[in-house]
Amino acid sequence: MSDQDITVGVLSLHSSKESKAILNAVDEMGYDTEWLRNENTAISVADGEMTLEPSVDVVANRLLLSSNEHPAEGIGLGMTISRLAPTLNEPMAATTALHKFASAAALADAGVPVPDALLALSADRLNEDRERFGEEVVYKTAIGTHGGGTWKVSADEPVNPMVGSRQAFLQRFVDHDEQRHSDLRVYVVGEQVVGAMNRYAPEGDWRTNVALGGDVEDADDALTEEVRTMAKRATDVVGLDYAGVDIVEGVDGYYVLEVNPTAGFKGLFEATGRSPAP
Repeated sequence: MSDQDITVGVLSLHSSKESKAILNAVDEMGYDTEWLRNENTAISVADGEMTLEPSVDVVANRLLLSSNEHPAEGIGLGMTISRLAPTLNEPMAATTALHKFASAAALADAGVPVPDALLALSADRLNEDRERFGEEVVYKTAIGTHGGGTWKVSADEPVNPMVGSRQAFLQRFVDHDEQRHSDLRVYVVGEQVVGAMNRYAPEGDWRTNVALGGDVEDADDALTEEVRTMAKRATDVVGLDYAGVDIVEGVDGYYVLEVNPTAGFKGLFEATGRSPAP
C-alpha cells in the first residue's frame, strides 16, 4: 500500500464542523476519506472475520461522549472499531479524558500540577472538610461539556455527590485576576503545540467556555516553554494523540484543569485564524 492509498475515517456520530474540517484537510492532502456515522457504519463478524463498513486504514476518534446520557455505548463502539483500524485518541485514553476526576488522577500520579480536589461517594464525606478549599470552591460533574455541570459555590453551601445521574466532586478555585477570570486552551497534536488562546469569562460569569460567550485572544507568542511542556506532558500522560488542554494560572503557578479529547476549533480560529484540522 502506498501512502496515497490510505483512507482516513473520522468517527463522529454528531454533525460537527470540526469533523468536516478534518475530512477537508485530509482530502486536501490527497488521501481518501470516510465519515463514520450512523448513516453508513456497520461492523460484521462472519466466520470469525471482522470487517468494518466503510473500510478505512486509520480512524480519527471524534466521538463526543461528554453530553451523552449513556457514554458507555459510545466507548464500546470506539473500542470495537479500534480493533479494526489504528485509532487516534484510542478509546480508553479518551475515556480517561472524558471523566474529569480520572484524568486529574492520572495527571497527579504523573506529577503534573492539578488543583486540589475531592471526590466522595457520600454527602457527609464530601462536605466534611470543605473549608480546606477556601471561601469559594468549584463543584462540577465528572462528565460534562461546554461549561455545563460546573458551579462555583461558597464554603458553607452543602453539595451532593451526585447531580442527576452524574458523579460530582469539589475542586479548588484557581484564579490570579480578581477583575476577570481567564485560562489558557492549548491545542496539542502529536508532540506539537499547534495553537493556543487565552479565554476570558463573559461578564457576570466565571466560566471561560467559548460556548457560553467567553472572549478569546491569540496566546501563541506569549506562551512560555513551561506551559508548552505542561500541555504536551498532560496530553501524553492521559494517552491522547491530540487534545485541547485547559491550563489556569494561579498565584503559585500553573495547573492543568482538563484534557479535552474533542476540543472545538471555533475559538482558536477566531483568536488566531488557524485551524488544528490539518
